[in-house]
Amino acid sequence: MHAFLDDLAYRYSSQNGFEHMRDDFFQNWQSFQGSFEEESGALKQQRKEVSEERDKIHHERVRMVNSLEDKGKH
Repeated sequence: MHAFLDDLAYRYSSQNGFEHMRDDFFQNWQSFQGSFEEESGALKQQRKEVSEERDKIHHERVRMVNSLEDKGKH
């Protein structure tokens, strides 16, 4: 177990570029977060547009049915 811990300590020591690996990880993480937030916003906008279009279609159908019912009553 001690050999394993020594190996890990050696691999991730600052002399072996651990700082660089950590910086790369944080840069990649920030890039991922930015992309995720951007795509999430775009998907929310698309969902809103689809929902609005679906509502318009529904209201148009209701209007048409009401119009046909009114014509049938006369």
